[in-house]
Amino acid sequence: MRYLSLIIISAIVFFLLFSFISLFFPSSVTISKAVNVYAKIETVWPQIDGKENREKWNPLEATLFKSEKPLELIEKTNAKHVYKVNASGKNMVSGWQCLPLPASDSVVIQWYVKIPLRWYPWEKFSSLLFEKRLGVPMQQGLDSLKATLHRSL
Repeated sequence: MRYLSLIIISAIVFFLLFSFISLFFPSSVTISKAVNVYAKIETVWPQIDGKENREKWNPLEATLFKSEKPLELIEKTNAKHVYKVNASGKNMVSGWQCLPLPASDSVVIQWYVKIPLRWYPWEKFSSLLFEKRLGVPMQQGLDSLKATLHRSL
């Protein structure tokens, strides 16, 4: 009986310590990737906005954004498009920025995903792996987009 109460008390203390440490983690995580492309902004946006075009170069389109209507446009300017993404029951924000480089025919394409986190300790600690789970496919997608845009020149 003494060992059982020791195990239960240790589990409770460990969970409380785990929860306390997770309070120091941020309430959202932003993953951002960028690439320089030799193209005009007018040729970049159709590749990003069109679902059929996005499926050709975006590896996350088949996995993360696979629901019926995953992307909902929130904000659209000439240099920035922001979408609300419903992926795996989690509402995220995915944004694109196209910034022209002065004195050149190139643009910087930045893709970011902002993921809100709840207070759950396991969710906060699992956010440490988001960069590996999302960052690599995002960079592969941007490299594929760059190749697609360069082929169309």
